[in-house]
Order: sequence, then structure tokens, then C-alpha cells
Amino acid sequence: IHEIEKRMFKHAENLEFEEAAKLRDEAARLRDFGLELKAG
Repeated sequence: IHEIEKRMFKHAENLEFEEAAKLRDEAARLRDFGLELKAG
């Protein structure tokens, strides 16, 4: 997740907001999935 967020910020710096948004959504999905596994 950390690596995805790093890439997200890099895209945002380059004004590639669409790509940054995709990575943000991917990171959020992975976080949610991780929480489900812990609660599981």
C-alpha cells in the first residue's frame, strides 16, 4: 500500500490526477481488504 501511495503522490505532482485517483482507489481497496482479513 505504501508503494502505491508513493506512486499516487508522484502522479499528483505531475498533475496526472486521473492516474493518482486510480492508485488512491486501489490503495483504499487493499486497506479495506486487509481490515476484512483481520476482522475475519
